[in-house]
Amino acid sequence: MNVLKSIMRMALGQRLPTWSGLLTIPDLDQNVKIRRDRYGIPTIDAVSELDAWVALGFCHGQDRSFQLELLVRSVRGTLAEVIGEEGIPMDRLARRVGFRIAGKAQLEVADDETRAQIQAYAKGITAATAQGSRKRAHEFTLLGCNPTPWEAEDVQGFIVLLCFALASNWDIELVRLKILTEDGLSALKALDPCYRHDLPLSNPPGKPAGPAIDRLSDDLAAFQEFHGLAGGSNAWAIAGSRTMAGSPILAADPHLPPTAPAPLYLAQMRTPSFQTVGLTMIGVPAIGWGHNRKLAWGLTAAHADNTDLFLERIGPDGKSVQEGDHFRPCDVRRETITVKGGSQLVEEVLVSPRGPIIGPALDGSPDAISLSASWLARRPYKAILGIHRASTPSQAKAFFEAGSASSVNLVYASTKGDIGWQLAVEIPVRRGGNGQLPMPGWAPEFGWENRVISPSSLPGTENPECGFVASANNKPEADETAHHFLGTDWLDGYRQARICEVLEERRDWTIPSSMQLQCDVLSLPWKRLRSRILNVTINDPEASRALDILRNWDGKMESRSPGATIFTLFMSEMVKRIVRAKAPVAADWALGHGFHAMLPYNLLVTRRTSHLVELMTRNPEPKGFFDSSWEMQIVDSLALVLRTLEIHHGKETSGWNWGKLRPLRLLHPFGEKKPLDRIFNSPPLPFGSDASTILQGTVDLRNPLANPAAVPTGRVVIDLGDLKESRFVVLGGQSGNPLSPHYLDQVPLWQKGEGIKIGLDEEDISTATIHTLDLCPNCEQET
Repeated sequence: MNVLKSIMRMALGQRLPTWSGLLTIPDLDQNVKIRRDRYGIPTIDAVSELDAWVALGFCHGQDRSFQLELLVRSVRGTLAEVIGEEGIPMDRLARRVGFRIAGKAQLEVADDETRAQIQAYAKGITAATAQGSRKRAHEFTLLGCNPTPWEAEDVQGFIVLLCFALASNWDIELVRLKILTEDGLSALKALDPCYRHDLPLSNPPGKPAGPAIDRLSDDLAAFQEFHGLAGGSNAWAIAGSRTMAGSPILAADPHLPPTAPAPLYLAQMRTPSFQTVGLTMIGVPAIGWGHNRKLAWGLTAAHADNTDLFLERIGPDGKSVQEGDHFRPCDVRRETITVKGGSQLVEEVLVSPRGPIIGPALDGSPDAISLSASWLARRPYKAILGIHRASTPSQAKAFFEAGSASSVNLVYASTKGDIGWQLAVEIPVRRGGNGQLPMPGWAPEFGWENRVISPSSLPGTENPECGFVASANNKPEADETAHHFLGTDWLDGYRQARICEVLEERRDWTIPSSMQLQCDVLSLPWKRLRSRILNVTINDPEASRALDILRNWDGKMESRSPGATIFTLFMSEMVKRIVRAKAPVAADWALGHGFHAMLPYNLLVTRRTSHLVELMTRNPEPKGFFDSSWEMQIVDSLALVLRTLEIHHGKETSGWNWGKLRPLRLLHPFGEKKPLDRIFNSPPLPFGSDASTILQGTVDLRNPLANPAAVPTGRVVIDLGDLKESRFVVLGGQSGNPLSPHYLDQVPLWQKGEGIKIGLDEEDISTATIHTLDLCPNCEQET
């Protein structure tokens, strides 16, 4: 423990939750037992299902109370009350989109079972903040505030917020609009990267995508007609035919920003009707990545297009929008935002027939833009909230068909030997356009029908001949076989290609080899650019030295590799040149600048690498971008990279190792200010990888040595033939308390690509138990 942590411990105390003993929780119907192992992972034993969800909320609330506080305030739009003016933009956005309002509406139409599950979980969180610890978390004391009681609407509202943040393409639509309006039609056509035809699909697994259909031109034409302008996650399942033991293996690792604590939390729940174990998302009453002794599952973001933006013409009264030749009144809400210190802001929120007008809350966007999203609709949500009950693949898919506002890929494997993949998303039926640019809301030929594409027509595959399925945020299927338009804004397919390539190579897969694959750092972009780069003629001594390092590099983005550093900086420089050549005004947007503090990056940048690879391998010369040749651009970029490294990091290549110059830090909201960073943030961790490797470590192309934007924040590897051998790990630990032994205790396991066994049977659970906490409705009567 460093000196600053010792000082905080002396000043404020350790503030650990109550892990052992007896507590009264009136919200329970019957007694519950919570047993934690040496990593703080709870096993919950409950007689009733609802008590199990109360207990999960209680565990989340005990170990992550301040994290939950930030989440509930993000949903309600009340961050400014505790953090001051910097919270105003996020509160405005939350009020305008209406996360909690949408959550309340969806909860009203949910089935009784789902609604009760959500209510029980919210009660558990609130009970923990009141009774789970003798003192509130350090952050509450530092901010001078108290925990906010959770309600069911907050839980469902947080699910809506997740849909907004993780799986929508509205930000890409705005970037396209920025490029179009500021640099013209030719710039947008040149810089909007299509999904490469030689990168693989999810169905059939590993097969190339084939030629893409250019849907952008139709949207561009429509946009011009009205305006007169010239212009992160891996998951795979391996069939028993490819494993050493002859039973399926499922592996999954969700990619999220590297935070302290992580957004994920390990837990096991046991009731007479189900037993489930795995990774949970803080704020959500579900096992998102895990198993229930019969079925294993993992999720990845699908990036299917379930969200559109519409340009709106506001009427003279300021409270209506144009539709055809008339103006239609909007629903109007007055939202009051309280700012720390006592001041208040009143926001008038307009909700058009297409959705809430969010433009004023988004920096750099037009003033009147409305948001249409299937995840805002008043429809029931089931999906991951019910999967713990599924004993077969068809039952699992049925839960998603019953309501899946989120856009996800479901990868699964069963103890009976089945494996499969299914796209699960509510895709709107559009009257016109394909959602690549904001469309005119006043034009009747655009907009949505009040229905979604039938879930039964969405792509999926079960027990394919190749013996595996995989998903890595890639394009799901080829255009020519698609029954419906699913979107265009998939992530680069390099991770999917590498996963499929390696899975195909062997038929003796085990848990250790699957964990090893999760840590693979081979760069496919380097493999495809290697000959183009190494075959240039060089007279520049700096470029020559860089080339020598690359010539001896094995293409692995390892922490100890200077070659990985040079290649990353080279790719960053080349991408910047390409973008600035075509979009000098909107370049920052095209390179990933985000529209809001909640979402600092936009996803159009995620295909910049494949776009550059396409240009450099398919075009002999960079016509339309530069007057000089590719060779000159390559030499000049390599020389610039070498000079930059020598100036800032010395001339010895030992100082250029990728993991040294771009380490991984787990960041806490309080860690932005010194000296609190030394208390709440992790120390720098040597780390390899990039956005194109299976081990995800997203690089910000504007600042490639910045902290990775997304990493695997948890991993699961599950052997369906021997479930007790399955492995689980969280990046960080179970606790959100920097003075807890479980704040960063799983980091060494994560770094080594290892995991934790979680006992399933009573004997194994008892042996692993370090702390036992009994919860009861009325403990005084018990004693």
